[in-house]
Amino acid sequence: MADGSPSTSPSSASPNQHHHRGAIKFSVHNSAASRRREQAIAIGKERREALMRAKRVCRAPLSGSDEAAMEKGDMVIDEEKSDLDARTAQAVEDLKSAFSSQYESC
Repeated sequence: MADGSPSTSPSSASPNQHHHRGAIKFSVHNSAASRRREQAIAIGKERREALMRAKRVCRAPLSGSDEAAMEKGDMVIDEEKSDLDARTAQAVEDLKSAFSSQYESC
């Protein structure tokens, strides 16, 4: 060992093994990070597409483009709105009659 020949002790082999193990860990870390990044991008795209579909359903039909599908979506929204308006009007009438009967009894 004093003559400069490489030693076979574990301490001299350790730096190469450590470097090799570190390279493997780094490679696994990079692939895991890449996989997480790709999943995040896919989820972001799905969310954006869902938001655009929701906006498209709520938007008034544009002239000429796919009016039949837009009209069907608008009909559903219009039916829901008319139902909500009817229930709101009924609730207002119920409140008015409740207030008027309360004031009459006083």
